Amino acid sequence: MKDTRNRTFFWLFSAFIFVFLVCKAALQAFSHDEAATFFHYIHKENFWPWRAHWDANNHILNSAFAWIFYKLFGYDLVWIRLPNVLSFLTYAYFIYRTSYFLKHLVSRYAFQVAMLTPIFLLDFFTLCRGYGMSIAFWWGALFYLVLFFQTNKNRHALKAWLFMALAAWANMSLLNNYLIFIAAYFFYLVFVARSKQFIHYLLLFIPGLLFYIPAAVYAFQMKEKGLLYLGSTDGFMEVTMKTLSLYQFGKNETWFLILLAILMVCSVFINLYNKPIFLDLKKYFSFEKFSSLLLLGNVIAVILLEKILHVNYPEDRAGIYLIPLSMSILFFAFDKLVTWNKKFIYTNLLALYFPFYTIANTSFTSTQLWNNLYLTEDVYKLVEKIQNKTNAVLTVNAYHLYEMSWAYYNLKYGGQLQNMHIQPKPDLNADLLVTPSYYFDTLKTDLYEEIFSQKLNALTLYKRKKFAEKTLYPTYNTSTNMSGDYEFLDIFSDTLPSNYLDMQVQFSGIFSTEKHPFHAQLVLETKDINGNVLLYDYIPLHWIKSKWKGEQKKFVRTIPSNKYSQVIIKIYLWNIDKQQFSANIDSLKLFYIENK
Repeated sequence: MKDTRNRTFFWLFSAFIFVFLVCKAALQAFSHDEAATFFHYIHKENFWPWRAHWDANNHILNSAFAWIFYKLFGYDLVWIRLPNVLSFLTYAYFIYRTSYFLKHLVSRYAFQVAMLTPIFLLDFFTLCRGYGMSIAFWWGALFYLVLFFQTNKNRHALKAWLFMALAAWANMSLLNNYLIFIAAYFFYLVFVARSKQFIHYLLLFIPGLLFYIPAAVYAFQMKEKGLLYLGSTDGFMEVTMKTLSLYQFGKNETWFLILLAILMVCSVFINLYNKPIFLDLKKYFSFEKFSSLLLLGNVIAVILLEKILHVNYPEDRAGIYLIPLSMSILFFAFDKLVTWNKKFIYTNLLALYFPFYTIANTSFTSTQLWNNLYLTEDVYKLVEKIQNKTNAVLTVNAYHLYEMSWAYYNLKYGGQLQNMHIQPKPDLNADLLVTPSYYFDTLKTDLYEEIFSQKLNALTLYKRKKFAEKTLYPTYNTSTNMSGDYEFLDIFSDTLPSNYLDMQVQFSGIFSTEKHPFHAQLVLETKDINGNVLLYDYIPLHWIKSKWKGEQKKFVRTIPSNKYSQVIIKIYLWNIDKQQFSANIDSLKLFYIENK
């Protein structure tokens, strides 16, 4: 009867959280990292390792699942986030199964509540980033590996390796765990079970190492390319613990980190304590002991990776697996304390902290991590309304980490507006500025007026009170027509007097392609008379439209001033994938911007 009640409670509680995650995924603004995943891998339909754009942003399994949902259902954010939302159900299932390793019912309830409600982990089940998905698969691998240690059944080993492969290819920060699993499995077979079954060792190679080796090779190649940039080498406490504590508990003071460290060391000691010690190695492959050893192994691994290979300590999301792992170790320690003395049952009340903290601090529009970098659709729609009212092509200037979120909204609504330009920052000639209000206050300018502010992070839209005055430079009218699969198409190149002023270029383009999306970009490059690059600006065409079928688009970009009296200006089309296309560029005009 008690099991039935617990099962009913758990799945009702999980269903409530799942509905919450769906709503959050539907309402939450788009973050820069998600937008980068969308444009680099999902929209371009190229996410396979070694073929796709090289970057740690590409969590391959996440990109693949998100691409499937995007192709099936379209642009809405909820669809590309849905694979991670659905993975919460997998995570919940394995938390429920794991809770039955606990001896006491109260401990089981506490474990279930705590493990389903940490705010920082829940955030990543609502984002198209792969971290939530990877935790769900990783926990499944951990559960089945322990089950194999207890039963020696091949099907549990097979499931463990398959889930671990899914986890690693969703988030390669879990490769340390993967390697620890391999070492533990081999040690168990040779020194504990003393297995002579060929199938046990075969499963280590297929599928165990079969998926690990290419993932490890890929990760090392990313390191060689300098792409493992998240985190730093400042120290495990300073980087990993400090960021995880900040985003999960809202605190990262030294005293609090020391308290957490003491709590975890005590929990590990309690879980590993065995009387008599080392009498039966098999006991160290129970869930509470193996998970405690796994935590120790991870801490040692990240320290060694930094000391030997100079790999950064994992920061915030890269170390997110440490949150559920540490929490499970804590509540298993509480469960063991209850076995020693029933009065320790009250330690399980700590589980209530997690849902109450999440309720008090959660938001349907943002996450703990990127709160200040969210750009909402409201800002885009307001600029669109202003442009339609003024009947002019407006320029919008902002910090570069808002650029891709803006591009997503522009793509979604037909590419009606200009891509954000981000050089210079700020550009006080821009028709509109998008910037935090506290940053705008430092500019001390009265050229702009505030017209909208996002409540979630004070990101504010400012409109120029009077558009900057521009004087047409008397250039010849340039027209360029081209069709084929050429990689580069020259549009304009000349040396012009700049008179130390900002300039603006305007032109129209008509593009047609057979293959979609058209992975190409318009490049605006300026150099001084000695050939030194002053500006490299680009407009990715696949950020504006998914399909180019002869539509006309007007482009407007600012050329920042420089210390030279003349400047070399070059504009060209870069057809990156050498796709078949046709293009017609005309009405090219250059303006001097006379005042700020």
